Amino acid sequence: MNSLLLISSDTRQTGFYMMQQNIIALALCLLVFQQGAVAKPDSEYLDWQALLQDPDPVVLVNMASQYEHADGVRRDYSRARQLYCAAARLGYRPAQIRLGWMYSNGLGAPRDLLLAGAWFRAAAEGGSLQARKLLAFIGDPPADRQPRCTYA
Repeated sequence: MNSLLLISSDTRQTGFYMMQQNIIALALCLLVFQQGAVAKPDSEYLDWQALLQDPDPVVLVNMASQYEHADGVRRDYSRARQLYCAAARLGYRPAQIRLGWMYSNGLGAPRDLLLAGAWFRAAAEGGSLQARKLLAFIGDPPADRQPRCTYA
């Protein structure tokens, strides 16, 4: 009976050891997956020439949003601002609003309410109710303040 208990005890210890090993292996797999999702070599390089030859503002804003919110790529506010700016210059109101939002909150650049207001005003002039509300909240910038892109 003693040997049966030893076998049972060894089995429990072996089972516990195997469970620990499986948990460690699962944790390592998750870590590798997460690192792979954050630092994909392909996502670190944008072919700007190909992207901007025939720009689609919706595609630019979707990519910018991924960089702004770290959605599958490493968070990069500077890159997000560049992409939003490219779409905003095409007159795409959602990009103008997002760019104004980034400047009004100091995301990746010093906070600049005048520049944010200029982008909100551009979107509001295009008919965006959301931009008009944001503009009313932060205040209308001087008329000579034009929307522009800054790169840090």
